[in-house]
Amino acid sequence: MQKILFLGRKIHSYRFVQEALAKGGFSVSFGNIEEITPDFSPSREFVLVLLELSLFNDSIPDILFTFLTNMELLGIPTLGILKSSQARVRQRLVESGLRDYLYLPFDKLDLQIRVKNLLSSKSQAGSDQPTENSFHANIRQAFLEMAALLVEINHLVREQNASLFLKKALTSIKSIVHGDYILIFEVENDLKLVLNTSLPLLPVSGKLEINSSEVVPFQKAVKLGEYTVLNQINPNNELYFYFKSHFNLQIKAFGVFPVQSNGNTRAVLTVLFTQNRKFSDFHFRYIQLIVFLIETLYLLQKTVDASTDSTTPEMWKYSFKFLEHVINQLNFGILVVDREKRIRYLNKPAEELINRASREILNKPIAEVLGERNTRILFESLEEKEGAYERPEIEIIRENEEKLLIGFTVSEFWDREIREKGYLISLKDITYSKELQEEMRRMDRLASLGVMASGIAHEIRNPLAGIKAIAQTFEEELDPDDPKTEFVKRIIKQVNRLDDMLKSLFSYAKPQKPNRQFYQIETILQEVLALLKQNLYKKNIKLSQSTTSHVPELFVDASQIQQVLFNLILNSIESIENDGKIDISIEAVPRDYKKFQRKPFYRLITENPYVLIRIQDTGCGISRENLQKIFNPFFTTKTFGTGLGLSIVYQIVKENNGVIYFDSRVGEGTDCYLFLPAFAPDQKNKITEKV
Repeated sequence: MQKILFLGRKIHSYRFVQEALAKGGFSVSFGNIEEITPDFSPSREFVLVLLELSLFNDSIPDILFTFLTNMELLGIPTLGILKSSQARVRQRLVESGLRDYLYLPFDKLDLQIRVKNLLSSKSQAGSDQPTENSFHANIRQAFLEMAALLVEINHLVREQNASLFLKKALTSIKSIVHGDYILIFEVENDLKLVLNTSLPLLPVSGKLEINSSEVVPFQKAVKLGEYTVLNQINPNNELYFYFKSHFNLQIKAFGVFPVQSNGNTRAVLTVLFTQNRKFSDFHFRYIQLIVFLIETLYLLQKTVDASTDSTTPEMWKYSFKFLEHVINQLNFGILVVDREKRIRYLNKPAEELINRASREILNKPIAEVLGERNTRILFESLEEKEGAYERPEIEIIRENEEKLLIGFTVSEFWDREIREKGYLISLKDITYSKELQEEMRRMDRLASLGVMASGIAHEIRNPLAGIKAIAQTFEEELDPDDPKTEFVKRIIKQVNRLDDMLKSLFSYAKPQKPNRQFYQIETILQEVLALLKQNLYKKNIKLSQSTTSHVPELFVDASQIQQVLFNLILNSIESIENDGKIDISIEAVPRDYKKFQRKPFYRLITENPYVLIRIQDTGCGISRENLQKIFNPFFTTKTFGTGLGLSIVYQIVKENNGVIYFDSRVGEGTDCYLFLPAFAPDQKNKITEKV
């Protein structure tokens, strides 16, 4: 029988939960949630923990922090119970790392289903990889963990309590990386390691012989100072057998990190996953920072041992440089602002995001650097608003007109030295993730609309054919001079118009599979311009073309790309009143196209040969709000047309493995970037060029 732990305050709530889950074969134990302390150590036999949080308000973060950082409960699914009106509490739960909760009131069946779903997803996933929703919480927790270790390191060394610091360092790794076992081996000699400490404690011998081929990663760490990370270890691997026989652990992933002092490996930090988890880039960087802290611990120990005065100017200078080094290694920006909202400190990542050197903006008002609107948004976020659940963000426009979306958190802090309040602001570039989310939403939306459009078109087309047949029969029977003939002709005309729209719907819902071959882009483009020559002449629009040298041939369906270019250039023509200009440029996409380095398609267009067709016009432009909708079916700002043109263009470009992107300014014009592949999927190296 599976065991569940219920932590709450009301006995009648516990009895309700007990009765509800008994039918599912669960045994429920009760614990008082107010008695959770850092020493709280429940049994690992529990498969799930229920937290009754509906009676708490401001005390929830402290309780959750103690609970969620408890090493004995890491990896156990946790379900919070709260009232639906507690929006502020729900936000704090998400920030603290708890993402699963159930609202009051609920019946027994609701509870049974939620518990079974949680346990089912846990068993299927078998991992605790960070999601987009939890990533920022992990970053925030990692920063708090690192800050706490930095505060304690000098104190612990002076107190000659290095073992306590090592234990705290391992606890930090376990809470951030979620490793199942973290061990530190001291190096006795090139062939032998001695287990210093582990989390959790392992009932094994303290000696580890590393003179066999089974433990090459340890040999590399000791002799060469090299780290090793293996994310997939199958049962046939020698390491798997070694850890199974020596430690009785069935490892799935494995990381070995040397801890060095004066160029020699003094210890080896080992992180083991026995569940189906993997090391992420974030995990690797965080472990490296912890290793750097441990290396500093050993160096400070040596310095303290050699000097009776541990507060010499050299020591403080070293500590400051160390802190500066760690903060500048973080992958998010940090701003420290005083009570007058002047910038007192910023790290290197913050300088890169703002695109301003620290010497230029230190002691300046933050509003002067980020703008009045962004500053207002930053400090309004301190006021917790009921119902707020999205991560706040601001927009920064850099000197090259590059727009960055920046996610942020603002926290108040108290400077004990000068007894003054200030603000700690963290900044994270979320442009890529927002673009990726928008692209995924657009594709889901278009796919759903495509299915619906196909069904609607099919259902309408049959009765429409019947209406047209009946109308044509009436037309044949009526005398040509009969005034009713005009009405019948109008019916047939409108039916034909609807039939044309249905053909467009079918083109959108079920685009034809492209017949892709290698073509010169100029050949395709000139055929399109010949069709639009009269349109350009009527509005007195000047058209200019430019093509760089060494542009490879496109691997596309020529007729489909003609349709795409026809629609795009026609849209530019229609956006211009009179006497405008359209520029068309063609170039091979460079490997380091910095303009789009934060776009989800950047890697696609730079890792493979692509050609960029850029269409710039001086038309009326598109508003930022409408720019997000231009690919939606039936969306149009014109007084005529169906609004399917760009939707079909988007589908065709996708089918041809291309990318289309718009940038626009109202009243100034629009830039369309069309990226098309210059390689066959199975012939990436067989590319012909026009010299």
